Amino acid sequence: MNRKRHTPTPAGLAGAVISVILLAGIFLIGCDQEEGGVTDRTVTTGKAQTGAVTKAETGTASAGPAQFSFGIPRKSPHYESNTPAHGAILSASPANVVINFNFDLAPPSTISIVSNGKEYGTGETRIDDGKLMMSRAVDPKAPKGLYEVSYTACWPDQTCHDGNFQFAID
Repeated sequence: MNRKRHTPTPAGLAGAVISVILLAGIFLIGCDQEEGGVTDRTVTTGKAQTGAVTKAETGTASAGPAQFSFGIPRKSPHYESNTPAHGAILSASPANVVINFNFDLAPPSTISIVSNGKEYGTGETRIDDGKLMMSRAVDPKAPKGLYEVSYTACWPDQTCHDGNFQFAID
């Protein structure tokens, strides 16, 4: 059998190179994800999340330059938003922590609100009737400091994913 050898044309090679570049770009975008969710590299105060943030930079009144160092939040799949926002510096304890998702939540989803090793979440974690939001009340006497909110979001098929974010009271 006589086979002809196919020699690629310059136009064909250029198309292959462009395809490889596009696939590499898609791969690199996917590399900006941590296990468990997308890494958010922005801060509501405009500072890098690993940098210190002062009350003056957030527009709040200040008797002194309190500083907090916020880590990078880890967000679970289907995560949409949270209140308070990651990196927020509040003048008083928030009434509750709220986390929104774009997929139905199910028990045993939980929220933990910790500062200096002490839990400041009160009552049970609640899932709203629409099953897209979970919340937990915060102790109104929570002291000034840095708070780590850790959550486990569970879906109807009983798979669960963890996430976390931080805020401060000053």
